[in-house]
Amino acid sequence: MLGALVTDRNYMWWAALPVMLGMFIVIMDGSIVNVALPRMIGAFRSDLDTMEWVTTGYMIAAAVMMPTTGFLGDRFGRKRLFAVTLLLFTGVSVLCGFAWDTGSLIVLRVLQGLAGGAIQPVGQAILFEAFPPNRRGLSMALVGVGAMLAPTLGPSVGGLIVEYLDWRWIFFVNLPVGLIAGFFALTVLRESERRAIPFDLAGFGLMTLFLSSLLLAISQGNEKGWESPYIATLFSVAAISFAAFLGTVLRGRDPIVDLRLYQVATYTAGTLAGVAMGIGLFSGVFLMPVYFQTVMRFDPFVTGLLLMPSGLAMGLVMPLSGILVNKLDPRVQISAGFALMALSFFGQTGVTAATSAWIAVAWIVLRSLGMALVFPAMNQASLGAVPIAKIGQAS
Repeated sequence: MLGALVTDRNYMWWAALPVMLGMFIVIMDGSIVNVALPRMIGAFRSDLDTMEWVTTGYMIAAAVMMPTTGFLGDRFGRKRLFAVTLLLFTGVSVLCGFAWDTGSLIVLRVLQGLAGGAIQPVGQAILFEAFPPNRRGLSMALVGVGAMLAPTLGPSVGGLIVEYLDWRWIFFVNLPVGLIAGFFALTVLRESERRAIPFDLAGFGLMTLFLSSLLLAISQGNEKGWESPYIATLFSVAAISFAAFLGTVLRGRDPIVDLRLYQVATYTAGTLAGVAMGIGLFSGVFLMPVYFQTVMRFDPFVTGLLLMPSGLAMGLVMPLSGILVNKLDPRVQISAGFALMALSFFGQTGVTAATSAWIAVAWIVLRSLGMALVFPAMNQASLGAVPIAKIGQAS
């Protein structure tokens, strides 16, 4: 029935529906859990150091999975990869809600991270191909609505759920959204061309070792001590495995990550801009909920309400920013966005316990507006600079 409604002219909008929904729940899961950690600790009679693995395990698993999606999408097809990982993510989310102890929740979160790590890059590649070249800025804006709005709204939604329902519902809420997105992914999305390429096992193993040791060192540095032998060993393993990884992928014919893409200056600049923006986004996502609850003494519900304006501002401005991409020089738009972000960070340095909550909110909204300008222009410029056959790896 849906097949008759989907045409070449409107396919891009149909494709955007499952991709945006899927990306939204996956990325939101990375931040929604933070609000519920104190309740989880109480429910399982655990401690913060152990329970942090609920977040750390998810983060490491997703980070390991993301670089493999270029290979998996080329080998098995992007539609199949997106639909399978989305439905797997949804199913594991439900199991997380039924976790019986800390260990089971950590294991399930790792599985959830593996499935979720593929969804954002493959979804971005699907939308980039679905939209015509003159509207790809808008496609990246739609990606940005899910990718940037989700971590902003995650603490808000999490606060409401924890306050009025139960922490387990932060996982159960993924079920209806995931099933709807999965249905449209299976019935609407068009399969990409597949290529029979070998799997770079050595590159994958070294990349996994590098990312795991690096993220462990960063996440546990404060707890263990940055100068402790444990952290020093992790950083050493990360450095050695990264060097070996570079040697492997640069010599390989079909590497798990094609570093030759970074010979394209525009793509490299876009990647660096993305790293800078990610630092700005996620530092604020983790800092501000803690600030509102521990310094200003607001409960999770009020904290969620205070964080909501920044998410709404981003959701409203992002599509307009995507339209501007085709009318302005991307460098102008990206520079303007980073200028707003810098002004926001400067303003937040003056926020104290005596500062009005609404002033703090205003600075966060300004940051969101800057990110809404940067994201579509950055992705349009960087992905548009690589061959279409490499979009899966580039995303």
